[in-house]
Amino acid sequence: MILLDNIEHLLGDDESRMRNEDDFDSFIAEVVGKSAIVVAARRGTLGDGWADRNGFSVINLEQSSAGQVLQQVEQWHEAVASECETVEDQEKVAARGRELGMALGQLSALMGLSRNPRICALMCEAFLDSSLSLPRDWIALVEDVLERFAEEDSRLDAPAVSGTARMRDLQCGVARWAIHNEPPFDPGHLADAVQELTAGWGVEGSPSVVVERILSRTTLLRRSLGGLAFVNDEMRDHLAAGDLIASGNINYLRAEARNLSNPRLVVAAAGSARHQRATELVTALLDDAEQYPDASEALVVTAYCCAAAARSLESATRSRLQDAVVAVVLQGDVERLAHPRLAPLALDMLVRIVQDDGLAAAAVAAIEVGSRHGDDALPALRAIAGCGAGNCQEILWESWSRFDVRLFAKTVLSVCTSVPDILVIDSPEKFAAVADLPLVGTVEVVCQVDAAEIRGREDLTVRVADAAMIAAAGDLGPNCTMILVAGGG
Repeated sequence: MILLDNIEHLLGDDESRMRNEDDFDSFIAEVVGKSAIVVAARRGTLGDGWADRNGFSVINLEQSSAGQVLQQVEQWHEAVASECETVEDQEKVAARGRELGMALGQLSALMGLSRNPRICALMCEAFLDSSLSLPRDWIALVEDVLERFAEEDSRLDAPAVSGTARMRDLQCGVARWAIHNEPPFDPGHLADAVQELTAGWGVEGSPSVVVERILSRTTLLRRSLGGLAFVNDEMRDHLAAGDLIASGNINYLRAEARNLSNPRLVVAAAGSARHQRATELVTALLDDAEQYPDASEALVVTAYCCAAAARSLESATRSRLQDAVVAVVLQGDVERLAHPRLAPLALDMLVRIVQDDGLAAAAVAAIEVGSRHGDDALPALRAIAGCGAGNCQEILWESWSRFDVRLFAKTVLSVCTSVPDILVIDSPEKFAAVADLPLVGTVEVVCQVDAAEIRGREDLTVRVADAAMIAAAGDLGPNCTMILVAGGG
């Protein structure tokens, strides 16, 4: 097998590109049919029709799911721990991995950034190298990740611009421009913006060449149908946020929250704000919540997340915010909270309330929002399960059927330290999921199931009214017991 990666670097971005493309096509023509070939390239690098002309199948890689992000974080820390020389160091690495993994469920901003595998790896590295504590220091972690991101891009051969500081300025400038322009972006329009941004920097090459280098030498932009787009919208928002809040664009940010255009950007701006500006922003959002009742949930949730991200906030503003938040948790419209652009922030808020106050109503609201938001809500519900507050774990067990049964068990219920004395199994999927729930000791089966689904599961008591309901009962694992219960009693 031949694997060709990073071919953007091979093809170049200047006058030699056409010659390099001809050489590349000649090489492909020579080896096609002799070996299996995998070409990894960014969309648009090889032009329309190239794959068909050369007999390649196209597989488009999408951003990671929430479950895949958690898996990458776990595997990254396992790999680092395996290289540690002492058990103590291994345990420290594992503990940092668990802290980061749990924080991904508490903070949708970190999860959003981590959907890009490269950024996820940088975040693992930055957090392990630091003494930061999550969720408290998440803004500082994001800043560290973006700084490492710029540093790596500036060290590549023929970078878009030279030096980490210039690269960060370029990334922030492109992000600010992108905030005000709907994707897909026209490459020519972006080149005009880059020309204005880099004036006086002494950058080699035309603005269009710089744009091409951004595409081929950074993980900032990607080609999409009809133009260009940001690789990761969460990264765009954090790169642009500092300038927005420093420039006093409070009214613009208020509108972004009120109209649900981009409440995530508002939170990122609050995290970059100084004390007075953060207080001004949160106060304005609360004022708007009173003035626009139809948007009150969006404004209060955004205000809460802004306050959590801000470095400091006046105590009177925090007190006013607390009253507004209680009203939303107890009386808010779940459908509004579950709006696709608001749900991640709503879950951030509800998780934090459960962890800080153990409020069961917040856990119930999180489940209602989560059931509408899909599998992406599971890390947040996992964070609720992990804190063990009040009867929240019991509420999660009762909500099992509202989600993908196997995924909910593996992601959420497996973290619960409290389990039902007797777990009722009313579907084959739930029975299979018991394999992922080692703390469950007794189940009562009320449907047809197959014991082979939990082969290897030990120390389990299976209550059933009719032995015929358990197919392949001989496959029950060591120390497992089947008890016939008359009438389900």
